[in-house]
Amino acid sequence: MDWHAQAAGVLAATETMLRHAEAQDWSSLAEAEAGRKPALARLLPAPAAVDPAAVLAFIEAVLASDQRTARLVGESRDEAGQALRGLMAAGHARRAYGGA
Repeated sequence: MDWHAQAAGVLAATETMLRHAEAQDWSSLAEAEAGRKPALARLLPAPAAVDPAAVLAFIEAVLASDQRTARLVGESRDEAGQALRGLMAAGHARRAYGGA
């Protein structure tokens, strides 16, 4: 398989990861990332015969999608942390006032 076809597969996997993050499907996101990692490693560094502009466009597309995915993961992590803090505060309050 040539570099461009492999790059298209990695870009498709990258977009799949973003869709999983948008759906907050974290286990599928982790699986997709694990599958993408070796394919991405095979692509870079790119062979000298590949147009540098194509390589740059590929890298920029992967980075842009990964940044969006990371932002969604971070937002979800922050929301989960806030929810956990709220649950812990409620538990402390129940114990302080003699609750179970």
